Amino acid sequence: MDKFEATYQKKVVPILKKRGSLKDIVKLNAYVTRREHYEVFRKLRREYFGAPFPAATGMVVAGLLDLDWLVEI
Repeated sequence: MDKFEATYQKKVVPILKKRGSLKDIVKLNAYVTRREHYEVFRKLRREYFGAPFPAATGMVVAGLLDLDWLVEI
């Protein structure tokens, strides 16, 4: 899952921080191509956001727009 975690750290977190504090985020939607990727998303959400956690919805999908993508948040 190194690629997944690197994407989260390098792309997702900076985008969220540009909109304000991570504490300002109240809802996350995650679309993943494999069920185990959602477990990594959950771990990273706990690590980066802390309690109280933003609400989250996760969906396992057959594929994303770019075939190389593992997750869309």
